[in-house]
Amino acid sequence: MEAYEFINVEHELIAVVKAQARVAASVKVDSDRHAEFVQVTRVGGTAGMVTDRPMVTFYAWGPTDRKAHDLAALVRRRVHSLSRLGEVPVYRVIEVGGLARAPDPVDGSPRYQFTVELRLRGMQAT
Repeated sequence: MEAYEFINVEHELIAVVKAQARVAASVKVDSDRHAEFVQVTRVGGTAGMVTDRPMVTFYAWGPTDRKAHDLAALVRRRVHSLSRLGEVPVYRVIEVGGLARAPDPVDGSPRYQFTVELRLRGMQAT
């Protein structure tokens, strides 16, 4: 069996957030982050010979609790509707941590989070 490679899921999901939610997004949170911002971070998951099952948490900030919630809910809907991520088919999106209020631990600003597990197929290594 040939080796398979897996996409950088954080990078691809950040591109989705930027394009579909039209807000700043990154893995890293800068001290001067935008009022509306989404952090995308792989927090675990498993991989087999051919498939990857990354677990990813999304943190959404907003100027108010309502706006943070609404941004997180928008990103959640977009993630659940994915059929492809870059060149890779998305076979399934499973919510493992529902939408929850999670104020920023540093400054207490409004933030919501949710966690999903994606089922992705790898690409044959070249």
